[in-house]
Amino acid sequence: DFLFFRHHRYIFEKKQLEAKKTTEEGAEKKTKQTKVQARLQELGPRFTLRLLSLQKGILNWKHGEFEWVNSKQGAYNRRTFVL
Repeated sequence: DFLFFRHHRYIFEKKQLEAKKTTEEGAEKKTKQTKVQARLQELGPRFTLRLLSLQKGILNWKHGEFEWVNSKQGAYNRRTFVL
């Protein structure tokens, strides 16, 4: 019944990590590693559409074949929105 639209982007961050390793002789060796961390950032605007009907083929309101028609066209209230 509803279509939700969101817009995201990927953010890649490079981080330098220092690790200490002990060798067999007991000496400590410092190594640098580069780690790439990915995260999502949500961008705006986000919006929701209420689906009224699905039509098969080319859009023709008079003689078109509808696959699905919303039978509850006025039953939704913005304050009591429930999936």
